[in-house]
Amino acid sequence: MRVKYLSFAPLVVLSVLLCPLSSNAQLLWERTQGFATESVDFSPDGKRLLVGSDAFDATEVTIAVYDTDTGDEIYSIAEGVPVTSAVFSPDGTLFVEGYFDGTVRVRDVSTQDIVATFGGHDSQVFAVDFQPPHGAMVVSGANFGDIKLWDVATGQNVATSEFGDGLFAVWDLQFSPDGTRIAAVGSQQVKVWETANLATGQEIITLEDANQGTFEGPESVRWSRDKTMLAAGYDEGKIRLWDVASESLVSTLEGHGDEINSLDFLHTGKVLISGSDDETVRLWDLDTESLIVTIEPTVPFTDCNVSSVRFSPDGSRFATADCFDRIALWSSAQWIDVPTSISDDTLPTEVVLAQNYPNPFNPSTAIAYTLDRSGPVQLSVYDLTGRIVSTLVDSVQPAGHYELRFSADNLPSGTYMYRLQTSAEMLTRAMTLLR
Repeated sequence: MRVKYLSFAPLVVLSVLLCPLSSNAQLLWERTQGFATESVDFSPDGKRLLVGSDAFDATEVTIAVYDTDTGDEIYSIAEGVPVTSAVFSPDGTLFVEGYFDGTVRVRDVSTQDIVATFGGHDSQVFAVDFQPPHGAMVVSGANFGDIKLWDVATGQNVATSEFGDGLFAVWDLQFSPDGTRIAAVGSQQVKVWETANLATGQEIITLEDANQGTFEGPESVRWSRDKTMLAAGYDEGKIRLWDVASESLVSTLEGHGDEINSLDFLHTGKVLISGSDDETVRLWDLDTESLIVTIEPTVPFTDCNVSSVRFSPDGSRFATADCFDRIALWSSAQWIDVPTSISDDTLPTEVVLAQNYPNPFNPSTAIAYTLDRSGPVQLSVYDLTGRIVSTLVDSVQPAGHYELRFSADNLPSGTYMYRLQTSAEMLTRAMTLLR
């Protein structure tokens, strides 16, 4: 069973020996926070890295955002309360933070302002996540086993459920890629709820290996990008891969020597990364169910656990956070063949402009679109007189799927048109701003 925090009398530390990872790994950059880092997360465009740490002192950094190309700190925030989990919204304009004092906060990435605070938990919040694809909801899980669903726009608690009647902590949770389900781990089990029915308290799937020991519970969980598989990391160092549709155990990956704190799938679904209390990061080939590489400390250091691991959205890099205060960014290139372009069989075949969500909205909404070829793109918002009130995109973009957020802070209520123009198409939709 994991012990998340210990408290000691005041201590003056003159020097700290960090536990660097092995030199055969291609380290791009590393930084130190000053206190243990609990979580790392990439922005959807891969340009920023969000880091949460467990500093108790009001002058110490609990949230930091880094430029992933340079490693430069963009900004940092000192809250005086440890941050146990921090995650970007799907469009990258917000991030959510889970706190040791039981609160959950949503913050604007650009202004750093808190836009919502949720305070319904009676114990430490260990995990948070935004609901894909629009980030309309936030889910949080806490030490007393309560899972809560929050409406970001209204700040209301939409639903509450309990893991194991409140007897077991929720160590980790995540929305499925389409946002329709929530997976969480605690006690001896992996459980899945329908997002829409979380309030009923009845999970739809419970996954438990009959061969696992009494004290071999899951500590971390992650959905595959296609929603067909769940990976769970366990106390005894095993990773179990579950087929969601059949609710069956597909395989067990063994190699770690201690509990697994964090997992992530490569976007192709073919590689899994894991970070453990055994002080290692491991990459796994899921086609062959074999170990690709182990990145391990070159300088022994007691309990220098790896607390969080994440792949960048394109899979070319991965981030790690360790037991004290070290954040590192690594290249995946020497171990993983990462696609550099969209293959023909996944290339969009038409230009699509989706209806904004939410609609009506106040004061911001998400707009998604799809391009079938590379070329000049313009996305603009007009009032009913035909005047352009905002140009959201005016550049050359490759084929693919895009989503951005339009903020109408300075506009009056009313109906507005948004138009997507490419070299071959012009599509227009209407949206309504209600104040």
